[in-house]
Amino acid sequence: MAVCSWTFWELGKTHYSIKEKMSLLNELKQLMMSLTDSIKFELKQAILDLVAAEKNIPATRIAVEQAEEILRVSIEHYNANVSTSTEVLDAQTILTRARMNFYKALYAHNLAKAKMRRAIGLE
Repeated sequence: MAVCSWTFWELGKTHYSIKEKMSLLNELKQLMMSLTDSIKFELKQAILDLVAAEKNIPATRIAVEQAEEILRVSIEHYNANVSTSTEVLDAQTILTRARMNFYKALYAHNLAKAKMRRAIGLE
C-alpha cells in the first residue's frame, strides 16, 4: 500500500521561493557594486585632494618668506624716516595673511591625508 500526499494550494511555492532568493542575491550584488564604486570614488577624491594640498604648501611657504622680507624692508624704511607706520602695518597684514594661508595649506594637507587613510581603511 502506498500513500501519496499533495497539497494543492502550494503549487509553485518552491519555484517562487527560489525566484525570491535569486532576487535578493541580485540586490545584494548591486549593493556590493555600489559600495565598491563609492569606496573607489572616495579614494580617488582623497588622492586628488592630497596631491593638490601638497602642491600648495611650497607656494604658501614662499609667500611667507616674501612677506617677511617685505616687513623687514618696511621696518627699515620706517626707521630711516622714509615711510610711514601705515606701510609697516600693511606689511604686517600681508605677513599675517601669508602665514594664515600657509597654515590653511598645512591643514588641508593633513585633512586630505586623514581622508585617504580613512578611504583605504586604516582609520
